[in-house]
Amino acid sequence: MKKIFIVNVLFLFLVANANCQNLTNRFDENRLQIRVKQLDEFIERFNYTTNIEGNKINTFDISKRKNYILGLFNQKIIPADKPDSMLLIINNFINTVCNKKTENFIHFEDANWYAQAYCKVKFKNKIHDISIVLKPEKIKEFEYKWVIAAVETDFLKLKPEKRNPGLMISPVDNEVNFMSLPDITNENSTNVLNYAGSNYQTDELSVFFALIKTGLLKIQNVQNIKYHYLQIPEWIFTVEHFERDSENVGWLISSIQKVNSKSKTEYSKTILNLY
Repeated sequence: MKKIFIVNVLFLFLVANANCQNLTNRFDENRLQIRVKQLDEFIERFNYTTNIEGNKINTFDISKRKNYILGLFNQKIIPADKPDSMLLIINNFINTVCNKKTENFIHFEDANWYAQAYCKVKFKNKIHDISIVLKPEKIKEFEYKWVIAAVETDFLKLKPEKRNPGLMISPVDNEVNFMSLPDITNENSTNVLNYAGSNYQTDELSVFFALIKTGLLKIQNVQNIKYHYLQIPEWIFTVEHFERDSENVGWLISSIQKVNSKSKTEYSKTILNLY
């Protein structure tokens, strides 16, 4: 009798353990489906073209699309103490995107969105941080590639803090065949722009390419990526990757702001360093 009782207990334990394992597997599978694993998946969910399982959506439903977009927000941007203001902004954004008359979608081939790669580079035997901004460029019909549109780091900023009127090429230097030109390279290199015209605009991207071409600069690795979406009228939002013990993970909207066209231009200059 005792042996039968032990066998029954063991059987119940195995059944319970198996059921628990099945529940865990289903839970893990559900988490994997909800996770926004790739940026393409983010775009498809934003446009409501595929469901969470990755299947094509045949019947378009605006209310369901609103729920999908809401699920693409990083929940951490909603402050726990004062959630109402951010929820209002998010709700206004979703209503703008899903408006029946002016419904908005995002695509890879859109002109006004950018990837910002935060990288480590080696220059003069030192490791530096650098931001490399990329954008899609059309090759031919249905073919695109990423191109480097801008870079930003301290050592690429050539503009002198203050122009020195004493550093100049004399107006009579032509009479001596510009013999003072070699002096430019003998001066402190940070003063070189004193010899440029007053209308000259520094171009950090050209310096970046020149340093790579000469072998003086090497990209070591990519630390992080942020995507900037400027194509939705009156809105800017960013997308980043989040990894944590939660269902709210993967590529998610990390910031959002309502802006006008002037502010978008300013954002392009100050945040993305585009000219």
